[in-house]
Amino acid sequence: MKDQPNNNYANWAPEIGSQTIHFLDNNVPEEAREQIKNSAISVLSKSIPPNIDKGSETGLIVGYVQSGKTMSFEAVTALARDNNYQLIIVIAGTTTSLLQQSTTRLKKDLGLGEGATARRWLCIKNPDSTDDSSGAIRDTLDEWRDPNAPDEFKKSILITVLKHHSRLDNLAKTLSSVDLENTSSLIIDDEADQASLNNDVSQGEESSTYN
Repeated sequence: MKDQPNNNYANWAPEIGSQTIHFLDNNVPEEAREQIKNSAISVLSKSIPPNIDKGSETGLIVGYVQSGKTMSFEAVTALARDNNYQLIIVIAGTTTSLLQQSTTRLKKDLGLGEGATARRWLCIKNPDSTDDSSGAIRDTLDEWRDPNAPDEFKKSILITVLKHHSRLDNLAKTLSSVDLENTSSLIIDDEADQASLNNDVSQGEESSTYN
C-alpha cells in the first residue's frame, strides 16, 4: 500500500508495510491511527530516499508537550524499517533513566521481543568500541549487501544512545570501524532542545555534547 506525501516539500513517497501496520494496530487508538500514519509519512518523505547513495537532510519536528512525540517518532521508525532504512539511531535523552525508558518502550511498541517482527531488527543500546557492537553491525550490513540473502534475513539496526559526549563518542568510534558506504540511515534526536545546541557559542567554542 503506497501513500502519497501530503505536501509539496516531500522528496519521495514512503510505503506503509507490515512494521508500521503492526505498530499502529497494537499501540495507537483506532481513532488516531490515520493521523499518526499520515504524520509519519509526512516526516519521512522529507528525508533522503533510502535508495539514494549520497545526500542528507536535517529537519525539526515541533509538537506540544504531551502531544504524542514518542509515539510519533516510533511510527517514523517503523515506517523507516518498512522502507529499508538499514540504520536508525535514536538519541534518547540526557539521563540513564530516560534512555532506559525510551529503549524499553521502543522494543515493546515495535514488537522486538519475539516473533516475525523481532526478526527484522537488531537492537543495540549504548554501543561501545570495546564490545562486539561493531561486529554485529558489520554482519548485519553485510546481509543487506548480499544479493543472495533472503529479505527475511535483512535486519534494520536500531541504536539507542545516551545524549552524553562520552556515549556519543563511543558510538562514533564504533561506526567508524564499520563500512557505512551506501547505508541508508536515520538519526532521531529526541528532545533536540536539550544539550544538542552549542552552549559555548558566545565564547567562540563548542560545548562537549554539541561537538
